[in-house]
Amino acid sequence: MPEARGILRYDPRVETPQGEVFDPWWLILEYDSAILDRWRRAAQQQHGIRLSFPRWGAHVTVVSGEIPRHKKKWGLRNGEQVSFTYTERILTDGVFYWLNVKSGPLLDLRAALGLPRNPRRPLHITLGRVKE
Repeated sequence: MPEARGILRYDPRVETPQGEVFDPWWLILEYDSAILDRWRRAAQQQHGIRLSFPRWGAHVTVVSGEIPRHKKKWGLRNGEQVSFTYTERILTDGVFYWLNVKSGPLLDLRAALGLPRNPRRPLHITLGRVKE
């Protein structure tokens, strides 16, 4: 499995034509967009589809709106680099396309925040959602 590194970002925000988008209690790991670009192209070519771009660009979702038990630790390791590995097998449910991710340090961070170590949806790189 290839290895990559990303930077932890709490409460990410993005500007859209409709204004700033902010969802509380989100933590993402931003990584090199060249990885996302390569795998999005592969998914689109292999499956004959067009994918929308993920809201926060190239990222792994670590916390997705879950309120941590240890709120005072929110922001722990913000801006730090963390490594992860990812599969080279494109997965889909017919709407979303993704690659599975493994990272002990990200799971340890969830536990430190007082969240279940393993998220409801396993760690993954979202390649996109099918455009209609």
